[in-house]
Amino acid sequence: MRLSKYAIAQYDFDSSSVETEDSDLKSSILSLYVGDHLLISKELDGWAYGRKINSKEEKGIFPLDFVKIIDDSAKSDVTNYEGYDVVGEINNTLFKWWSKIKEIFSKHIELKQVASLFDSLNALRLEVARKIDRGNFLLGLDIVIRDSNGAPIDGRSLSILETYHSHVKAQKRIENDLRAPSDVSIGGHFSFMVCIKSVELNAKYNSEVGIALYDTERRQYITESYVFRVEKNEGSKTAPNVRIIFTNFTSEDSERKLAMILRVVQIAPIDASSATMKKASSNHDLVPTAYLCRQDFAYDVLDLSNILISPVSSNEEKERVIILNRGQEFSLAMKSLQVTGRVPKKFDSELDSSKFLISTTILPGSSQELKVRQPHLFTRNAAVTLKKAEKSALTWEETRNDLYITLISGEFVGKSSDKNIEARLNVVDDNGNVVENVFETFSVTGSQLSTGYRSVVFYHETQPNWYEHIKICLPANPSTNYHLRILFYSRKAYEKNKCEKGPFAISHIQLLQSANLIEDGDHELVVYKIESMHFKDENNSYLALPSTKRILKDLGGSAKPHAHGFSLSEKTSLSISSYSCSNVLTQNKHLLNVLRWRINCAKLYNSLCSLAVPVGEMENEIIRFLPHLLDALFEIWFERENLELIVFDSIVAILRLCDEPRNIKVTKPILDTYLSRFPYTSASAKLLKCLNHYIVSEMKDNNERARNSLKEMGLIFKFIIASRRALDRFSEKPEFALTYSNYLHQLLNSLVRLMSEEKPRMAVQNTALKSIPAIIDQLNDSGSCDSKQLCEFIVLLIHNFGRNIVARERLGFVSHLVETNFFLMNGSREHLLGPLLKLVMDHLEVPQHTEKNDYAERATECVTIIAIVIRRLFPSHLSQVKPDDSSSAREKKELSSLIASSYRTVVRAMVHVTHDNPLANDVRRNFFSVILAILEKMTLEMFTTYIDEKPLEMDKSDFLMELLQMIGDLLHRCPFSPMWHGMMLQQNKVVYKTLRFVKASIETHFPNDSTCSEVWREYMVTICAFITQDGMKVPEEWLRDEADVRVQLRKAAAKDLRSMWFCMKPLSKMYYIPGLVGPFLKVSLTEDEEICAMTIPIFFDMMQTERNIDARHEFKHFREEFLVQLDVLISQNRAPDAFPTQFQEITFSLCKADKDLVASEGMRFLHYVCRLLSLLAEYHEIKEYDSVDIRIFLTAELMKLYKDLQSKQYVTYLYRLYDLHLARGDVIEAAKALMFHAADLSITDQPLPDYLVEKNLNRHFATQRQLKLDLLNEAAKLLTKAEMWEDAISIFKVLLEDRKNALDYEATATLHRNMADLYEKISKEERIFCFYYLVGFYGRGFPSFLNGHKFIFRSNLLERHGDFTHRMLEMYKGSKSIMSTEDSSSLTDDPGRYLQILSIEPVVDSENTIVNAQNVNPFIKMYYRHYNVRKFEYTKSIERRDTEWALACEKSECLRSWLLKRTVETEEKLPTLLRFSPVKETKEDVYLNPIERAIEQMTAKNNQLMETAECLMRNPNKDLKTLSGAIMGVVSAAVQGGVKNYEVFFEGKCAHICEEQALKELKYLIIKQVEILEYGIYAHACRSTTPESKSFQATLIDAFDAHRQYVEEAFGKAGTILPQGVNIRMVDSKPYEPMASEGGTIKSMKGLGSFTNLLSKRSSAGGTQLQQPMSRFFDSFSAGLSQANWREHPIYHSFSPSSSSSLNIHGVRVRNDRNESFTSLGSSHNTSMQPRDSSDSLNSK
Repeated sequence: MRLSKYAIAQYDFDSSSVETEDSDLKSSILSLYVGDHLLISKELDGWAYGRKINSKEEKGIFPLDFVKIIDDSAKSDVTNYEGYDVVGEINNTLFKWWSKIKEIFSKHIELKQVASLFDSLNALRLEVARKIDRGNFLLGLDIVIRDSNGAPIDGRSLSILETYHSHVKAQKRIENDLRAPSDVSIGGHFSFMVCIKSVELNAKYNSEVGIALYDTERRQYITESYVFRVEKNEGSKTAPNVRIIFTNFTSEDSERKLAMILRVVQIAPIDASSATMKKASSNHDLVPTAYLCRQDFAYDVLDLSNILISPVSSNEEKERVIILNRGQEFSLAMKSLQVTGRVPKKFDSELDSSKFLISTTILPGSSQELKVRQPHLFTRNAAVTLKKAEKSALTWEETRNDLYITLISGEFVGKSSDKNIEARLNVVDDNGNVVENVFETFSVTGSQLSTGYRSVVFYHETQPNWYEHIKICLPANPSTNYHLRILFYSRKAYEKNKCEKGPFAISHIQLLQSANLIEDGDHELVVYKIESMHFKDENNSYLALPSTKRILKDLGGSAKPHAHGFSLSEKTSLSISSYSCSNVLTQNKHLLNVLRWRINCAKLYNSLCSLAVPVGEMENEIIRFLPHLLDALFEIWFERENLELIVFDSIVAILRLCDEPRNIKVTKPILDTYLSRFPYTSASAKLLKCLNHYIVSEMKDNNERARNSLKEMGLIFKFIIASRRALDRFSEKPEFALTYSNYLHQLLNSLVRLMSEEKPRMAVQNTALKSIPAIIDQLNDSGSCDSKQLCEFIVLLIHNFGRNIVARERLGFVSHLVETNFFLMNGSREHLLGPLLKLVMDHLEVPQHTEKNDYAERATECVTIIAIVIRRLFPSHLSQVKPDDSSSAREKKELSSLIASSYRTVVRAMVHVTHDNPLANDVRRNFFSVILAILEKMTLEMFTTYIDEKPLEMDKSDFLMELLQMIGDLLHRCPFSPMWHGMMLQQNKVVYKTLRFVKASIETHFPNDSTCSEVWREYMVTICAFITQDGMKVPEEWLRDEADVRVQLRKAAAKDLRSMWFCMKPLSKMYYIPGLVGPFLKVSLTEDEEICAMTIPIFFDMMQTERNIDARHEFKHFREEFLVQLDVLISQNRAPDAFPTQFQEITFSLCKADKDLVASEGMRFLHYVCRLLSLLAEYHEIKEYDSVDIRIFLTAELMKLYKDLQSKQYVTYLYRLYDLHLARGDVIEAAKALMFHAADLSITDQPLPDYLVEKNLNRHFATQRQLKLDLLNEAAKLLTKAEMWEDAISIFKVLLEDRKNALDYEATATLHRNMADLYEKISKEERIFCFYYLVGFYGRGFPSFLNGHKFIFRSNLLERHGDFTHRMLEMYKGSKSIMSTEDSSSLTDDPGRYLQILSIEPVVDSENTIVNAQNVNPFIKMYYRHYNVRKFEYTKSIERRDTEWALACEKSECLRSWLLKRTVETEEKLPTLLRFSPVKETKEDVYLNPIERAIEQMTAKNNQLMETAECLMRNPNKDLKTLSGAIMGVVSAAVQGGVKNYEVFFEGKCAHICEEQALKELKYLIIKQVEILEYGIYAHACRSTTPESKSFQATLIDAFDAHRQYVEEAFGKAGTILPQGVNIRMVDSKPYEPMASEGGTIKSMKGLGSFTNLLSKRSSAGGTQLQQPMSRFFDSFSAGLSQANWREHPIYHSFSPSSSSSLNIHGVRVRNDRNESFTSLGSSHNTSMQPRDSSDSLNSK
């Protein structure tokens, strides 16, 4: 066995760079491009032989130095080898890491950082898996199913239902991932870190910098404050080491409008400009600290919306420079922020030099997660973590009792000395004691606690606006009341030896009173004057005074409140706001009453009622105090019997709140912890009693509370079971257990009775039914009920379902019930499976009258339940269980019961649901996943039993047909995504297994294929669909592994198909011919050669069978269907490269064994098919090329081949050809295509063939006559448009004959008029004709049918060689033009693309009588010269210096010039169906010597001059310049020398070399040219009407006279062909009309061209008539054209008798058999033309 290697090209390698003389070797060298993937077969001496993986045709040898060999471990994925090194490095690194981690474990080292590494690796794996899945999804590759850690799951270990649900989840995950923005936002919590990198302050004193976050919408601070100090001597501090982390933000916070407030206060004396301060400064005295106060210095408000609007995890820090505003404007900015809610614009600042450099970073995770994931943030220079100052940030794991106060503003009216106000805050208890260490701030060192807080001082301001954010930490277990005391001081300038005065005013507010916290919100405090000069801290008499304006207003009265030493200051006030963040204390009075129910007994009932219906903020408070609240309720329950129901309602309300989706994540761990230590033993009986009470009362009267309790029955039973466990642990009294049991049975019986109630609007029944499954496992696990009792309860419940219970809730009950662990118990499912399935099947049965949407929803739910049952009861295949296992027998019995009751119902339901909505793909997926799961569990024994139970053969047949059609629908419209590789593999396994079961059943029950042919047909069609489905394809040939399950399944299915076909009798096979040709051909066209070899003999057998049975021994049905299907399938790119070769080898060998088939048309048909395969492959490969010509050529070839095969496909390709021509504007070829089709139709009323009608090619006609006439009529229109009027007339003649026979005279008249118009156009209008070019294609870059072949192309109108070449190079991209005219066949093996384009001229056949005829209009002759031609001539001038001609006169260029003539012949006349035709034959080159070349040139020139003159006389619109230029080029040949070049032939040695006949012929042509020139000047004079043209006419005459004189002197006297009496100097410009010849005839002259009747014209200006006899001109000129008249020409008299014996005039030999002298050209024919009557001339005009 030869081992192959894989390689990748590392460099470009051009095969043309290898120099070798061996053409075979050069052609076998393979060019390489970087990145090419190669398969190497052999190696030798640094070279290798192989092919490119993606192209089997590109193979050859190449140097090994240019490629890199891939080792075996990577060859399975060679195309992705570029990433193999990276993957290998990752793999090696992880291996080393794991070894090191195990070593760490073994040494018991601290693993915190290792755990962080684990998390990082796991996150990396998830991220890599996510990116891989996204890439696979976008590229349409397989979706990998993974576990929660991102590791791929082996699909072979999963059942089909597990595989299906895994794929559904994976696709939803990827789609959700793709819908997210490119930068994936952080889910869950995130943190916001601010780093102060540089501080620059121009402050004279020490400063404090405070930072906090502010919510501009809620108008409050939302975080704690961070403060750090900047010393005055530091100036610019570049590294303050300040890092702040604001934690516990959520995605909702990203949508909030937040701002960061940065405030700088200066610790300085109140008046630094006083005399005392200046003196102290000069003496360097220190100012006492007591005289220093906090004063605003600078601030900034930074908008964070752009930073937090889409928080993205990033390690990149975003730096920004903050330029500070003046501190005095801080109050204005905060006022603006409070009023507008928008960040104020920056004020003009004088502190441009004061700035901060900060950076911001988004960090994923909460504060706890950050400490694990990024521990470096909390080690050296640890960052300070600031919590959110919001209730939403509270968690039950931590205890917080914080109160946030915002000192807003104050308004003080009084003495002028009450300025420079400073507020000093303290927390004081009822006894007047100041509470220590309650004010908290955060700095670099962490939390800082202080006993008091001092505000900022505003210089000389009586209405300060502080806006200071203050945090107060209240004690966790408060035992007394607390209030906030605010003392106001008036700060004075520093004066030595003077003490500070005491406070002048005081305010207070209660923070905590009787466990009630101060309410959140704004508070306007009352300010009291302090009358005493010395205030004492222990004086708390102010507590008896109202603290707020609201309380003061509520008190009313005219007396002013006052106390000892305190009096009310009416016009003075203080504004603050408060916000609590505590899970220890609450502000809700009802909650507090319940928690302190023993103290607040009087208000307990009302508070319980409020608790039973919680709203607003109370819900959040309940969750924060959940354990304490539940304890309080259960305690109340035991001691207050009269509150039993209201307490129960409160418990239900709390449980409902906990069960809400928005709260369940928080409340679940709290409840689990609480229930684990639940101590209340009697709670179970009370809960059961109250629940039963509401159920019983609900049956009498609807009750909202009953519905609420039933909704939370699952959670209530958790408390019941927890209480029962506590009862078992703490109580030994049996009566408690008996009571519990009685209450439980009463409850279950009440539920059964509730289900059977039929009272209207009993919505509670549905609510209860939804909750019952939640208590089943609890009752069973706790032992409250045994399994038998529970089963009886459930069955009884099902049997008592009332009419009020909707189908959705019934099915929901079953769905949740089968998900319970109780259902999995052997005894339970034995009792429950039957009733539950019956309930499901009853709802799944297709009803007679129902809403389709309702049924679709119900059926989907039923199918989901069946899927759950299968997934839970039968997780593994039964074949894995031992046969003697008792559980296996039970499972088989249950599975058989399930299949028997559900399979057919599920199938019918799917058909019903998807019948009117075939696009409901999700619904079909669900149904098919369940059907496949049922089939997966089914064994052959079960399948056989299922069929045997059907009594009638028809029932068996119907079941098999239904099953096969269902599988066919699954395969043709597969509901599963092709990217679900695992699901498709599982599906194919199940389908093939089922098809094997069906095959066995068919062979058993329907062995006679003729009696039940439909089942046999359906089976074979289905198995063909199975083999050819997309899910069985392997994308790349080099990825195919023979061990692949798909390959094995497909081969096994192909073997089954072959065996089923060949086991049939010949007569039976005719039932399936030709119907099964298409499906079988699809199988043969798979990429598996083994399958192809297995199925190709089937086609030969079909052909042989039909021929042997057919009376005429034909196989036309098979032939036609085979050709049609072959064309269709190959057009779908289904044909593998090896199929044509395999088909030819196999069928030819089989055909040779059948002599009768060989003798008949069998072998011929197979040859045609092989040719067809090649053409079809090339036809569908041309999509890679831009050339329309290639597509047109192959379309025509296929059309002709189908025509030879007598296949109806030929019409299809004919119209494809027609459409291609019309699209490109080739109207002539389009008309030819229509005429081609019309030729196959007869002008009869026979109906059209069926295939024309089926393919809509009948143009809405019914008979052949109608279609043929329509085709001919359209073809005539197209030909008329293309100015091929002669061909259009031929078609009109056919149409005319038919209309005459039909007596349709109106159409006949129309046709006559059309023909008349065309005849007139032919006679009077000059047409533009195309050119022809010989194009050779060379190089392997072209398809094989072009490479090395030559074609004659018809150009566009007036398309010269350069334009045509450019168009061809554009059409065939990447081609190079060959400039040489030499043979280029050596380039056929070159890998490139080369075009050789040569100009050629059409050659008219000698049989063409019109061109050679006399008296034919030149316009007509031009048509026949350019159209319907087959021969073409290429000429080339060659210079030869080594001949006797050149040596005769070395100076003469004319004697060195030879002419090469090459004639080619095409396969068809042009134009034809195509714009080109292949070259059929190239004749041997002909070389003309110099004098023959001169004769050729003179003949061509004379023809041109004469035809130009004639066309000018006939066409009044023709430009004079064409003729005048041609004449001037002869009579005044300044460049080329004209006829003077030919003097050398008559002189010296050259005269002896030339033959006398050639010399005579040349001399004759030179002299005859003078006569033609004279006639041309005459024609020019007749058309000269302008002064310019008349002036140029005179110039022409002068030049002509000189030229004539020269010619007559050198070569002999010239005659004239002008009418008698006409002279070129005497002609006036007059309009002319044609004049008829009466005596003479115009004859054709070979060599001089064809001359037609001359036109004479008369002048309309002067009214005179020019009438001259023209017969002398016509006859004398044409005398030189015939053999008889040639002897009478005067030129012939100058030749000697001997030399005139054999005269060659342009290839025509005229022998002189008698010695007759020539008479002079003149009077012998003067009477041959009579003048026309003047009236005729006028009429002609």
